[in-house]
Amino acid sequence: MKKIIVSVVVSISLLFFSGQSSFASSVVAEEGSAFVAADGSLRVIDTVTLEDKACLLDPADGVSLVSIISLESPSDVVIDGTDAVVTIHPENPLNPDATVTDIAVVDASACFSSADDIDVTECISTVDLNEGLLIIPCVDVGGDVVTVHMEQRGNSSNWEVSFLGENIKFDNDDGSDDN
Repeated sequence: MKKIIVSVVVSISLLFFSGQSSFASSVVAEEGSAFVAADGSLRVIDTVTLEDKACLLDPADGVSLVSIISLESPSDVVIDGTDAVVTIHPENPLNPDATVTDIAVVDASACFSSADDIDVTECISTVDLNEGLLIIPCVDVGGDVVTVHMEQRGNSSNWEVSFLGENIKFDNDDGSDDN
C-alpha cells in the first residue's frame, strides 16, 4: 500500500511540475527574443540588445516585419513552433459585461534563427601542421563573416594572421538572425 501511495504522489507531482512549462505567461523568452503580451499589443524585444526586434509578420499587409502588433486586451503568450499564440479578450458586442476569451496566432518565424541558415560544414576550421597553415572560415568581425588564414611562426606555437578576407559563402548574411 505504501508503494502505491508513493507512486501516486510522485506521478501527480511529476505531472504537475512538467505541465507548468506549457502554461501561458505574459512574457516568454525564446531563442534571443522576448515576447511581451501587454498594453494592447504583442511586442518582441531582443534579449541581447534590449531593443525592439522587427520580426513579427504584420497581419495588416502580410509582408512587412514589425516589432509591435496591436491586439485587443492581450494577456498571455505561448510560442508554438514558429507562431506566437496570444490569448486575447475582445469586447463582446452582444453583451459588453461578458468576458470573451479568444486567441490570435501571429507568424513569428523571422524571430528565430533557422538551423539551415549556415551549414556547419562551411565553418569547420582546417589545419595543416606540416605546412603550418590554419584556416578559420567563419569569423565575425564587426558584423561581417570573414575567412582568416594563419601561418605558424617557425617551429613555435605562435601563429600570425596571413590573410583576412570576405567569406563569399556568407555575402548575403547580415547577421540579423544570429544569436
